[in-house]
Amino acid sequence: MAMNTVEISIKGTEFEFNGVKYDAELAITKDKKLIISEAMDYHKEEFEKKYDKNSLTQDFVRLFLDEKNEIVYAMIIYIIKYKNKDYGVLGNGRYACGNYYPIYKSSTGKNFLEPHPFQASICW
Repeated sequence: MAMNTVEISIKGTEFEFNGVKYDAELAITKDKKLIISEAMDYHKEEFEKKYDKNSLTQDFVRLFLDEKNEIVYAMIIYIIKYKNKDYGVLGNGRYACGNYYPIYKSSTGKNFLEPHPFQASICW
């Protein structure tokens, strides 16, 4: 199965694709905890020196689409700002990607990203 990707903006904790709204609040809450926790566990000294952990915010959503242009997974892409602005070509911050999340529909008809029970992939 060939997958395509598309990147779209996110406003707060919601985004819209093909006229349908999606709620990413659960995914964002989980991702932010994992991103900060992983950075502090593995790179605490460097992380605390370089980044403003309070600046971590969602920037856009990367959707993974099947051949019918339906969402298979969604990934929130975050940006975190550097404490020191003198990183030259690196800009003011860097990206971190969240987990892959499948889309679920609640009994109320609301579409949302649900944390996957087995899959976790935070990257810097």
